[in-house]
Amino acid sequence: MGRLTSEDVPSDIDSLFDGWLDLAPREAVLVLFSVENTAQAIRLAARAEREGHTITPVAAGSPDTSYMGRVNEALDRLERAGSRVTLVTLEHDLIEGLDELILACAGRTCPVSVSRVTGCRPEPFDGWALPSRGIVAKTNRDLARRLNALPEVDLETAGGARLRVSRPPAGDGWRSSPDDVLPPGGVFAVDPVLDGVFVADGAITVNRPIAFDVRLAASPATLVVKDSRVVDLDCPDPRVAKLLSRALAFGDCGVAGSVEVNANHGAGPFVPDNGLINRRRPGFLLSLGHRPRIGTPRHSAGLHIDLASAFGRVLTDDWVFDTRMSTR
Repeated sequence: MGRLTSEDVPSDIDSLFDGWLDLAPREAVLVLFSVENTAQAIRLAARAEREGHTITPVAAGSPDTSYMGRVNEALDRLERAGSRVTLVTLEHDLIEGLDELILACAGRTCPVSVSRVTGCRPEPFDGWALPSRGIVAKTNRDLARRLNALPEVDLETAGGARLRVSRPPAGDGWRSSPDDVLPPGGVFAVDPVLDGVFVADGAITVNRPIAFDVRLAASPATLVVKDSRVVDLDCPDPRVAKLLSRALAFGDCGVAGSVEVNANHGAGPFVPDNGLINRRRPGFLLSLGHRPRIGTPRHSAGLHIDLASAFGRVLTDDWVFDTRMSTR
């Protein structure tokens, strides 16, 4: 990329630096970016350079994973120098091998923190607004507190979903989504007891490359769930139906390992590409497959599928939380 001296720093880059990246003075910044986001990576690196940070840019072309060697070489060099490192990703869609790379970072002797910016098309925050960390934290904290006071809640959508979520006595309860992936998420429960029908009319996200439009509005996937296990599936899109049928037949994907409530109105519309940004739309997210428990590394090479609904309501005996009406 050459020397990064651009003065053209848009407000979204400033929001990322000022509101979300917690960089120590002269901390090293490794910018990993999809080739579609080269111009945005230059602007991001230019801001970091002006702040006095050492910059290492690495391009990732999908499905090529050769970038992993360049990232590890850079981390080896920074590790020898005793540097603290923040890995910032600008992801147009899925960067193959990224979960494995982040897992490897956790085992290094030098501290490596990660901040992922998903759905960069064409700008890092194109089509959505980045709320402040404080607003996100307060909204999620308040919602998690109210949900944790209840033994069970119902999730309902206009698309036909009606899913009862019961918290087992030994469960971790509702927690705020980790804030190292932007746009920020909502609150989620790991290993809840789930019963009912879930209708995914938003999008499907898979931690594997997908060559088709992942949006589901025109062909929703309907899953019947009993005791957290998917017992029936219907989807008019043959590609999605085939993918889900195969996944449900093998491994852990037959079990819904977590459910998430999102109300981030700044996340923009569902996009056609396979990427984490579709997990952030207002509504509900049902996760199939490997989902580590609280306190363990969250990234895994195991198959993981997320199914998103478009909007929805959390129903209890005393109050209703509508993801359309969140004040976030």
